[in-house]
Amino acid sequence: LNLEELLFCATLYEDLNEKLRVYKIAEGRYADDYRPSNNVGAVLYMQNKISEAKAKFEKANGIKDNKISKNNLGAVAIVEGDREKAWNLLNQAGSSSETSYNKGVLNIQDGNYGDAVSNLGSDASYNKALAQLLNGNASAAVSTIDNSVDKESAQGYYLKAIAAARQDQLNEVVNNLKSAIAKDGSYKAKALKDMEFASYAANAAFTAIVK
Repeated sequence: LNLEELLFCATLYEDLNEKLRVYKIAEGRYADDYRPSNNVGAVLYMQNKISEAKAKFEKANGIKDNKISKNNLGAVAIVEGDREKAWNLLNQAGSSSETSYNKGVLNIQDGNYGDAVSNLGSDASYNKALAQLLNGNASAAVSTIDNSVDKESAQGYYLKAIAAARQDQLNEVVNNLKSAIAKDGSYKAKALKDMEFASYAANAAFTAIVK
């Protein structure tokens, strides 16, 4: 297989380990092209192997200075908590939807929620819902979560509970907290201390869940 065929072949696998295997074959055979190393890094990033991913993105950008690897290095900088470095890299990475999304994540961290909603694009995601919630649109946040892969995740349910609290919907607060805690028991202690639910501190239905 030539390089283009190998890169396409990797996309046919859903299993990340299989993707990684094919991309590594391409990386070994076509060392003068930045894309295999970048794609190896992308899979490692999805596997939460951040330091290994970073090394691959740096290798890819060393082979050829490119916006895709700089965007990915920006994403790594976000995970590492270096917002200044992340902004610098993302501003060099152009205006792709992936770069805009990463800027949206930084917007949330910087408290620029309106910009975050815009930069996070039209695709439903947890971060988009979070930005909408923080920007004062609780109902939109719920709609976004319900159309995202986090629809039935612990963090998704917890965000919907907060959205319900901001809309004074006790039943939705209780139901979503129950679901969040059933998925991840650590949310019980979190909810008990969360000021988002302070107005429910004396409510029997709420305290029955968190105590």
